[in-house]
Amino acid sequence: MQLDADNDRARAGIAGTQACGLMAAQFGSMVKRMHAGRAAQSGLYAAQLAGAGFTGIVNVFESEYGGFCTTFSRSHDRFNLAELTAGFGTVWQTMNVALKFYSCVGSNHSTLDAIREIKAEYAFGAGDVATITVRCSQATMNHVGWKYVPQGFTAAQLNLSYCVATLLIDGEVFVEQFTEEKLTTARAWRWRTKSASCTIRRSPRAARNSARWSSRDRSQDGTCSSARARCRAPSRVSLLESE
Repeated sequence: MQLDADNDRARAGIAGTQACGLMAAQFGSMVKRMHAGRAAQSGLYAAQLAGAGFTGIVNVFESEYGGFCTTFSRSHDRFNLAELTAGFGTVWQTMNVALKFYSCVGSNHSTLDAIREIKAEYAFGAGDVATITVRCSQATMNHVGWKYVPQGFTAAQLNLSYCVATLLIDGEVFVEQFTEEKLTTARAWRWRTKSASCTIRRSPRAARNSARWSSRDRSQDGTCSSARARCRAPSRVSLLESE
């Protein structure tokens, strides 16, 4: 839009004051789908308004009272303003955009990968599994380890127990697994909501182990399988172990 420096500063100030996106959106709502779109909309609106001469907060990042950094860090010193321009013009964050191989939140992926590796080595189905225990970081537990309640597609995609059951039943966790029929089928419902079969627990070891995770599950006949692989998301490490 060929904004000059003053207009671009106004754009940042206008967009910054609209920032939002609450994590509670994962519990039975449709609004999570609009977060990214809303952010893009705000950016476009901000650029158009700034180009028309509309003014924004001139020091939106630096302001000591109510600024972007002070508000979201709840401090005046737990942020580094130099990071705002670090690598500007040379580092392109689009190169860090990752592909998702499952149609669910990224925090679930390492556990699903572990189960797939076990299934590739030992043939078993959902009916063969007695218990699954997932040991993960506190952040992962908070994000996806909550007790599943049927509240729509978003809740299912952001719940680890539900996605584990889906993989065991269908052999996949992709677009086709999140349909109205899949959410309501009696057999799927019983397995996907069988909380006793999948337990999520916090593990300091999982939080420290930023490079690898290990997995085990126990079948009905008492045999135990294991797998070890590199995690796609080092900050979201899960260990899957039998009781």
